[in-house]
Amino acid sequence: MSKQEIGALAGVDYSSPIVKYRGSRVARLTRIISRSRQLYIDPLIAIDTYYTLYLPAPVLRESSGVESLRIIQSILGTTSGIKLRAKTILDSFMSSVAAAIILSKIYASRDSLEQGLKPRGGQKGDSRVISEDLVADVLSDVEELSRIRSALEGSEPGTISVESMEDYALDLIKLAKDADIKLLLNALMSIREYGFSRSRRDIRSKRGEKRGYEIGVDFERIVPRDVFLDDELFLFKLVQGRLLLYSKYIVESSGPIYLLVDKSGSMEGEKILWAKALALALYTKALREKRPFYVRFFDSQPHRLHYIGRSPDSRSAVRLFEYIAKMKSAGGTDITRAVVTALMDIQVHGVKESSIVLVTDGIDRVIERPIREGLKKTSSSLLVVMIKGENDSLKTLAKEYFSVVKLSNDEVLRVVKSID
Repeated sequence: MSKQEIGALAGVDYSSPIVKYRGSRVARLTRIISRSRQLYIDPLIAIDTYYTLYLPAPVLRESSGVESLRIIQSILGTTSGIKLRAKTILDSFMSSVAAAIILSKIYASRDSLEQGLKPRGGQKGDSRVISEDLVADVLSDVEELSRIRSALEGSEPGTISVESMEDYALDLIKLAKDADIKLLLNALMSIREYGFSRSRRDIRSKRGEKRGYEIGVDFERIVPRDVFLDDELFLFKLVQGRLLLYSKYIVESSGPIYLLVDKSGSMEGEKILWAKALALALYTKALREKRPFYVRFFDSQPHRLHYIGRSPDSRSAVRLFEYIAKMKSAGGTDITRAVVTALMDIQVHGVKESSIVLVTDGIDRVIERPIREGLKKTSSSLLVVMIKGENDSLKTLAKEYFSVVKLSNDEVLRVVKSID
């Protein structure tokens, strides 16, 4: 981009490396969404579309005459465009993705940016190049993407890198259009309305963080002010046990959450949907508390294990969400094999004191001995969530046993809050 190339927005420094970078990201995302590596995107158009969505109050250079001017007017001049900007202002990720979706839709509708961006179906003199319906489609996509991102981040913005999440924009868009995933997101969002409290256990420690002050004789926590007291006063306070000390605490780290979800044929329908909502709620808890999270579905045999660490990367988070959301119920049931496999995973990963959460409707015979020995060996606890069923063996093995009859949000929260 030469110094003479200036776009349609006043106040945007088109020669800035950051501005150029934003344009290049939008262009790259547009090619990914359009599935065309050779697609040429005018850098000025990419920059202007991005900053129209990102800036709180974009100012137009009406005399600029650049092709992107009409895209900007199409966004700012439609009701859906105003609603869209409410979702993207000062949000670099949503602005980039929304800009890329807009440009990809323009290309898909065969509006050629290189041929002057002529309006389709507009009235004579209409300067808009994209229709209200097109912007409304983009708004719908962005709203679903926003809900998915909220689910991935566990309601903790900044947990996952925004820049790396952009690389999976196409996967996120596909997920956003899936009807089953929309139902799951509706369930998860309604659960979040009740709020997730972050459980933390504070332990007194001489090497912890300062939380306040207290009176005592522990020299290692003494406040510097008391060190400089005259000798008589210092000795008097020492004998009386009234030295001013810092109160110090450390936050006890909790062990991993290992989730086993029954996906057998008997779980079909509302059971599997509720189980998935619980899975995402537990993922949210693990993310907020920086705990490793494992999830494995099973039927007559265990399926693939998905894992995220204390600080997950975008790829792992997207793949885990997709794994949970798209799983279908089918097959038989082997609870013993699933739990034993989970205990083996815990040993292989070297993570003791795990909370194993088993979600099932209980239609299976359970062999108790290998499970009991594995729980003892790994110092793990078993929490059973029984959906509209009963299993006496699991009730004997479980540290906590939840019998869920009504598949409600309250029941999800009851399970989530019970996990230390």
